[in-house]
Amino acid sequence: MYNKLLKEHGIILSIVIVSFVINLLGIRWGVPNYCRTELALGDKLKTGQFYKILADTRNEIYVKTGQNTAAYAGMLREKGMSYKEMVNRSTPGRKNGTIMLKSNKIIPKEILHAINSYLVRSKQGDEQNMLSAIAKMRPKKLDFNPHFFIPGGSYVYLLAGWFYLADKVGYLNITPDLTFYHTHPEEMAKFYILGRMISGISTAFLVLIIYLIARKLYDKNTALVSALFSAIIPMTFIEANVMKQHSYASFWSLLSIYFMIKIYMSDKRKYYLYSGIALGLAASAAFNTWVYLCFLPVVLFFRSIPGRQLNNLFTITRQTIYVFIISLLVFIITNPYLFVSFQEFIYEMKWIGGHHSFVLTPWNFLYIPLRESLGSLLWIILFASIIYAFIKKEKCDIMLLSFLLPLLIFIAFATGYQGQYAGYMRYYLPLLLLLLIFPARSIVDIYKRVGKFGKPAVLILVSIVIIYTVSLRISYIVWLSRDNEKQSESVKAGKWINENIPKDSSIGILKYTPHVDIDPPFRFTDYRIISNFEPIESFSRVDELPEYFVIGETPEMIITKKLVPTKDFANFYKLIKHFKHEIKLGPFQFHNVLSPADLTVSIYKNIK
Repeated sequence: MYNKLLKEHGIILSIVIVSFVINLLGIRWGVPNYCRTELALGDKLKTGQFYKILADTRNEIYVKTGQNTAAYAGMLREKGMSYKEMVNRSTPGRKNGTIMLKSNKIIPKEILHAINSYLVRSKQGDEQNMLSAIAKMRPKKLDFNPHFFIPGGSYVYLLAGWFYLADKVGYLNITPDLTFYHTHPEEMAKFYILGRMISGISTAFLVLIIYLIARKLYDKNTALVSALFSAIIPMTFIEANVMKQHSYASFWSLLSIYFMIKIYMSDKRKYYLYSGIALGLAASAAFNTWVYLCFLPVVLFFRSIPGRQLNNLFTITRQTIYVFIISLLVFIITNPYLFVSFQEFIYEMKWIGGHHSFVLTPWNFLYIPLRESLGSLLWIILFASIIYAFIKKEKCDIMLLSFLLPLLIFIAFATGYQGQYAGYMRYYLPLLLLLLIFPARSIVDIYKRVGKFGKPAVLILVSIVIIYTVSLRISYIVWLSRDNEKQSESVKAGKWINENIPKDSSIGILKYTPHVDIDPPFRFTDYRIISNFEPIESFSRVDELPEYFVIGETPEMIITKKLVPTKDFANFYKLIKHFKHEIKLGPFQFHNVLSPADLTVSIYKNIK
């Protein structure tokens, strides 16, 4: 018995460790580097005076918006105005909506903002928000207000403490002088690498906690297969390699659910307390994780049947409220400044709320984010295993489904336009991982039930699913690991633009200014950039079309197959250069639909 237990623990420990080590393979993707700086600036702009201009331009944003730019954006949205129009843009648009950004004696502020981004930001746009929140704190004045509350205190303060320790041991060089990071991009890169390590550790623990949950509800084989699936799906790798709160919050969410399952098994008072604390830490990092409190009344209901005294509605409500109060206290303790700056928080919610709405096309979410997060084969088996669970009608299966399916359906209706984007699933990573228990459960159960000749068929099926899903994981490892100063497709594209497109040529881009997560780095000040083509419906209505057009194909564009701005784009432009790293496995071609890493870049020339 002891040897079997030791073997089981050795297997799960190996899965967790290997998962963490593999996650590290992509940890340096898209961070600032000298090559990107050189491509964006060139020698003539690499001066102390210009770096000072860049820093002052960035500081002007906070003079205008106050400390909390997200809250300012929410306030503008409430008034029917755009943050982009009121803050980031300074050049008047033309009648057709396009903007001419050209540098003669004065460089437009849109270009200065863009260059700042290429020098100090990563290609994951949201990561910079974490650093900005930490930079707003003034520890020497005992002011720990991050003036940004969407990531939540338990994550932001952990991140700040992690950076502080790295600074004390000499790995980081923390200074309020932004020009230092302009001239030392490798120092800026360290912040992103360190921050992503927290996500990598959290993701490895997600694998462990899913194992513990499945082990508690079912058996060791189901637990090990659940852990294996969690470790190999694409979404866990992507979230392990971004400095964002989702993996961290997901760990605490699943730990809270684990303690709820302990309540289902024993009803000890301490598990209510532990569950509340874990849920509070989860909600303190990501507000939406409070939705997992809904699992507790489901657990309490199923614990009461059969053979035990039926808990009435009052008892279930009282116990659920108790856990909520504990979580709320933890939330308040770790987010004290949210209440000090409550109006900022309200405006932040109005800003982020604009990205969500109810839709009548829930299948978009079920087909795109859910499928791309798991891989198609595991996605198919998931729905088959849910049907299998309904047929079997075992108590633990029905208990989990009673919580997961209504939540899944609600999210599918509430995604708004983001339900078409594969990366949206990061907001509900705990749901995704809990759903993986069903394929594992069904496979293990069917394997036990089939005869001698059926077992090899089950093993072959599982092997195919694992090989295919691992191949997806490998493709993302390749994309992320290639996104460096030597191999990145955007770096290659930037070099080609600087060397082959004549200076003072006009270059078109989709957004109102170059974005580091979309456009390749090139010497923006050497060209006349005509921007803001996203809202243009027809190129025939544009007075001055650029001589060249540069399009970085983001994951959203790949999913929607809208790789050019409008239907009549081909009437005016022909493709002259394409930068794309293709990954194929036999007849299968893989597409990067979850990350902006190593994005494809297409360069077109005007044929009119």
